[in-house]
Amino acid sequence: MFIVFLVITAITATITILQGINIRNKKKDGRTRVIFILSVLATICSASFSVYEKYSENEEKRMKSNLAIISSDFIIYPKLRIKNTGVVVLAYDGVFTFDEVLKNGDTKDLMTLKVVNNKLVTDFILKDSKGNTIINLNRNQMKMYDPQGYDFNFDDKVIEVVTHDKKVIFQLEYKDDEAIFCGFIVKSDTSGVFIKGLSKETREYTTQDAIEVNVKKNADFTIYGEGIKPLFKYPKELNFGVRNED
Repeated sequence: MFIVFLVITAITATITILQGINIRNKKKDGRTRVIFILSVLATICSASFSVYEKYSENEEKRMKSNLAIISSDFIIYPKLRIKNTGVVVLAYDGVFTFDEVLKNGDTKDLMTLKVVNNKLVTDFILKDSKGNTIINLNRNQMKMYDPQGYDFNFDDKVIEVVTHDKKVIFQLEYKDDEAIFCGFIVKSDTSGVFIKGLSKETREYTTQDAIEVNVKKNADFTIYGEGIKPLFKYPKELNFGVRNED
């Protein structure tokens, strides 16, 4: 599709140039004019394909990179829905957080969702139950720290992290005015909680409640990702940004 666009652009530009030439130079020799036309067309096509090659190169870099970025639609209040549930949390003060109470009585934010310039913005660090960082999501920009142990895929609305046997351990989707979430949240002592819907159905708008599975320190938290349907196909290198069919 992108190549077709470039070709059409080249032809359109050539026709525009030709119209100018015909107006100003009607008496010019026909053969010279044809040679000039072909030269202009070749130059435009060459430039267009250079742009396409650069575009393809950038896409390949994005595919092989351990970085991702997402963006929401225009919204006013942050809304968080637990995937496959009817559990929706509104934050009219502009900020929603998953937090924990520390031993000294202070609270620590584990996940933050807020609105910045009428866009949803999420901050979150995904760790395993040993405390090792898997991803760092900072203002919608994600970096993968453990590409050997896990895989991830994304497009402009979704970031998803899975094990190599395709168990979903983190999924964040910006859809309409909501952030739809499920996955593992680790606490300071590396114990954690896996949050997901009880229903295995893929629809979001169900009355089914969410569950929070407590995960002990060093325990296998990935088993709780079973039953969550991945939104993308894997591996990412062969299916970059390709979603599973509903």
